[in-house]
Amino acid sequence: MDAQTLSQSVIARDRQALAEIVREECQLALWQRDLAFEPAPLMEGAVAEIRLESTPGNVGADVKLAMAKAGYAASSAREALTRDIADLTAQFSKIAGCTDIALRLAVVETDSCRKFHADWITLRLITTYAGRGTEWLEPRDSKRVAEGKDPLAINRLNAGDVGIFKGRLASDQPAIHR
Repeated sequence: MDAQTLSQSVIARDRQALAEIVREECQLALWQRDLAFEPAPLMEGAVAEIRLESTPGNVGADVKLAMAKAGYAASSAREALTRDIADLTAQFSKIAGCTDIALRLAVVETDSCRKFHADWITLRLITTYAGRGTEWLEPRDSKRVAEGKDPLAINRLNAGDVGIFKGRLASDQPAIHR
């Protein structure tokens, strides 16, 4: 794995980068990837947000059914997205050692998280399929924000990137993002 380490973050173009999140000092593991499918057709028309709880073995079928109910038209893009979600879920569950998954799939057109924060969870996998991705801060800028100052640099996940963020339940210095 050819990884770039920025203080407490590991960034690589290899999916194995995600497993680095288990290291105590790692707060964000980021896999920079190019999507193997075009998600734009999925955003055509009105689709409802999907929230579901599942298991890694069932998430593919559960997402497929939920997408149909939410208004996602049957297409090769929908099938590719379903496979990608199932694949990411399987990888995340192995890394996190979890058997239950809470999943959210939404078209976000506003700044739903406009303030930098850390989640009250152990680990969260975040990916953006189209548009602007999640923004995150390095520890020095996290400290600046905690002091009420503006960050000097804001990093952003690109569409397709996959990040596993440590939350407050896993670390005293969790990954700060919005």
